[in-house]
Amino acid sequence: MDELRYAIALLFRRKGREELTEREFVLSASMDLRWFPPRDAQRLLQLGLETKLLESHGGNIRPAFPLDSVDVPRDFVPTSKTLEVATPVTEDVFLRIVDSLVAATKTDRRGVIAGINAIQEKMDVDVEVAALLARVAVKKEAPERVAEDVAALRKEFNTVHFCFTPNAEAHKRWRMA
Repeated sequence: MDELRYAIALLFRRKGREELTEREFVLSASMDLRWFPPRDAQRLLQLGLETKLLESHGGNIRPAFPLDSVDVPRDFVPTSKTLEVATPVTEDVFLRIVDSLVAATKTDRRGVIAGINAIQEKMDVDVEVAALLARVAVKKEAPERVAEDVAALRKEFNTVHFCFTPNAEAHKRWRMA
């Protein structure tokens, strides 16, 4: 969490502003500072918002902490580890799904997670999506009952990626409100 706070503080300090648009934030982290590719810079923004280190006001974002309260190491450059911060939203949905499957299948937690991981690899989807699929396919739960968790998970996925070149990294990103 310290690395995330350092990255946010350093980005705003280097821009010399207390408030940025989401686009400016992502472009600064990817193009100006060359910390991450645009997709990961968008994830940095998302993590900042989910962990409440960033506040969003009318399309602009600002740190939720005083910038001068953070003593960023002189040679600090964020790593991919910065983007691996688990957020309460992500943990909450996934754990709720796992607990539901454990109760329904009378299987231990490790076995349920192994099954979810197998679905994830086979279908090439996020682990939370695989867990939701397991609730319907393995537990035989009615899709209507899974809808609440689908809605909670949907809140996390608010970025559209598109590209016109087959097998190329998406190069345009739009945040959906």
